[in-house]
Amino acid sequence: TSNAANGTYTLFGLGASYFCYAKLYRCKCIQGGSLIRDFIPAMRNSNNDIGLYDIVNNVFYSNAGSGTFNAGYDESYQWLDYIQSSGIQYINTGLAENSIYGLKMTFEVPSYATAWQSLVSGTLDTGFTVGTKNVDLTGFYVRLKGAEIINSGSLISGKTELVIKNGAISVNGTQKATYTAGQLSEKTGNMFIFANNALSRYGNMKLYELEFYGSDGSA
Repeated sequence: TSNAANGTYTLFGLGASYFCYAKLYRCKCIQGGSLIRDFIPAMRNSNNDIGLYDIVNNVFYSNAGSGTFNAGYDESYQWLDYIQSSGIQYINTGLAENSIYGLKMTFEVPSYATAWQSLVSGTLDTGFTVGTKNVDLTGFYVRLKGAEIINSGSLISGKTELVIKNGAISVNGTQKATYTAGQLSEKTGNMFIFANNALSRYGNMKLYELEFYGSDGSA
């Protein structure tokens, strides 16, 4: 990376004067503790153009120079747009609740069950939970350190982005609530996806993206 004379950062070179030979697997840009760019290698299906896709702002960046980029594939894994649970699957992240200071998730609840759901959760009721309620089948709630900060107050309509960080809770870019910045939970149990860590409550959800932030604000 390099900062050109006009103040714009470039990858693989300095303006149009100096270039480099490198393999790039991923590149994150952080400003003031906030993730402002997260580039992953991608190929645009419409024209097979190879470049970088910023998953923070959903923008594709093409080659601004000449020629074309070479591309490589890790045959061990394949990128997916989302994964979806049906109410019986879950993932144990291996992260302790009390090590998490923030969260960003993009998700969709395709159909609301008649029971409570845990979408991302640690210790139910007394720890951290993002879930839905059977008494409000159009919204979700957020519980931090056992306290309900959002009580089904944010409607889910299709793909939804939830950000919990630095004392603010935002939904689709609009701040919905505030909290005392710090750990999201004081519990030591692991954080689970699609369930709480006691497996007493599961969730039906499409998950497009999930990031956990540590005490220094980094993912």
